[in-house]
Amino acid sequence: MGLVIINSLVTGAIYALTALGVVMVYKTTRVFNFAHGILSGLCGYVAYQVTVIWGMPFLLGVVTAVLLGAALGYLMEKLLLSRLYQRSALELVIATFGVAMILEYVIIRTWRYDERAIPVPWDNASFGLGGLRMTYYGLTVVGVALVVGAVLTVVLLKSEIGLKLRSTFEDPVAARLTGINVNRIRSSSWALGGGLGGLAGALIAPLLYLSPGSMNSILITAFAAAVIGGFSSLFGAAVGGLAVALTLNIAGTYISLQYRNVILYVVVILFLWIRPHGIFGKAETEHDSAAAEGERSGRLAARLKSALAGRGSRLRGRPAHAVLQLVLVVLVLFAPLILGSSWRLSLGTWLITFIAVAGVALIINYTKQMSLAQSAFVGLGAYATAIVVDMDGSKWWLGMLIAFGAGLVIAAIISIGSARLQGPYFAAMTLALALALPELAQNWGELTGGANGRILSAPSFGGLQLTSSQMYTFVAIFALVVFVGLIALRNSRFGWRMTLASDSPRAGVAIGISPTVWRVGVITIGCGLGALAGSLEAFQAGGVAPESFTFDLAMYFFVAAVVGGSITGSFWGSALVILVPVAFRSSEELSMAIFGAVVIASLFLLPRDLSALDVLPRLRRKRKGRTDATVPPSPAKPLVDSAA
Repeated sequence: MGLVIINSLVTGAIYALTALGVVMVYKTTRVFNFAHGILSGLCGYVAYQVTVIWGMPFLLGVVTAVLLGAALGYLMEKLLLSRLYQRSALELVIATFGVAMILEYVIIRTWRYDERAIPVPWDNASFGLGGLRMTYYGLTVVGVALVVGAVLTVVLLKSEIGLKLRSTFEDPVAARLTGINVNRIRSSSWALGGGLGGLAGALIAPLLYLSPGSMNSILITAFAAAVIGGFSSLFGAAVGGLAVALTLNIAGTYISLQYRNVILYVVVILFLWIRPHGIFGKAETEHDSAAAEGERSGRLAARLKSALAGRGSRLRGRPAHAVLQLVLVVLVLFAPLILGSSWRLSLGTWLITFIAVAGVALIINYTKQMSLAQSAFVGLGAYATAIVVDMDGSKWWLGMLIAFGAGLVIAAIISIGSARLQGPYFAAMTLALALALPELAQNWGELTGGANGRILSAPSFGGLQLTSSQMYTFVAIFALVVFVGLIALRNSRFGWRMTLASDSPRAGVAIGISPTVWRVGVITIGCGLGALAGSLEAFQAGGVAPESFTFDLAMYFFVAAVVGGSITGSFWGSALVILVPVAFRSSEELSMAIFGAVVIASLFLLPRDLSALDVLPRLRRKRKGRTDATVPPSPAKPLVDSAA
């Protein structure tokens, strides 16, 4: 047990440093910086370059990494995010994801895919500690984490700059009125967060082989640490880092090394159900999310917003909506004829992705939550279908029904348990689900086939299996049924009540609508669509394997839903994440950078609120000479995430 504690202290210190960087950014801008892991990795590579390639002292490599991280954080905020604060918090998260793609391209182009490592300083010398041994370097890492955490806590609670940071977090508008330079505070916070990321990247390089995606796993674990400790608490981030490290090491040593990550994700979910805002955090409120609205925007963003607002107002409530949706239906039916048969498989993937993304868009727009769990439900649907078809190939339709039903039931159970979760805590719960499924699929070989997965044949009619062209038609029919069904749902009485419960929960309660019940219903439908998409993907791919449902897939669904901004917009959001990389597939690294740049550009070029595209014009009906006003008008309100 002593060895477990010593190892947990070292790894917990790394998780704490990474979590501190994430929390520092969140504490002033309410943005989840998904570029933090790649930024840390890039700084680790630079430390490797300085230390190993150029032969400089390790301390110089650490200092260089910290300075580079601070500079990158400052530039990210100053050049990009400062021009997007008028957008929703979810869109700012997407901007950081675009930056992460570009930074990953820089790493791959400079150092390729080979693993790199920095030798452990002081020749990995160790000393005795209660009958056990601890390296001097491990002790140094723990000491650095303690000092950094203590200094940040004192500065935040006892200094003038700390007061300004807290004021900016609580109410940026009021902070401006008191004379606080919110712009400077935010830029400084991003620089500090980036510097902490650089420090973590450099310190972990002697302990972990560097690879382009290695720091993403550290970021995910640090995210769990921040959530357990409390996303608004620096001290909580440090405590959470130690708690996560202990959980992983105890689970791996005494329960199962094979399932230790799954155990961590389950612990995170159960912990959040019991303590919805972490140990030292506080609950997110409507005031918290509203405080970030209307903040600073760049000139370009303001001009584009003004220009696009006029265009959007001409569409809103006009027949042009119906025309746009008709064009999309025709495009779905004839896309292979337009682009050619060589695109048929990619177009089928596009439509399957649309079904999953439309489910995420439904959740985001009508629960105001950041959901990252759709890849888990896609995987659930794919495996459920594969298992049923493996028992009887003619019962493919039963496999789809069971997959969809299982998605609905599991989503309902999880959403009921997570009813109290808001903001980053709900996002963490969904992320834990997304990460747990591939781990389970990888290790539960008796059911899933393990790393090799399961193979299944295409659906058959009259004993004849569908050809590739027929398979596209099969998928297109499901995509169009989902699209028409969701648009009809949105414009039905149910849809209006759903919108009211989402945009004005208090007004909904006043007329007898329970926001919790409607939220559970929306999440259930959205995740059920993910399971349906997984079933179709299993048929199209001819099999299912754990590597198909990674963290990247969860982020792609989320990116497509936020960029699309609506059910209708899910078509082009899905095209962005599926067809753009295919168009540049000749260079995988370049396509990655182009994809990140396109994602960022879309945030500037698309209108802020696209949800009106789902609203069809309605004829006002009259009963007994009076207008039927039982259906309220669609509120023209921008998407605001409670995680903001």
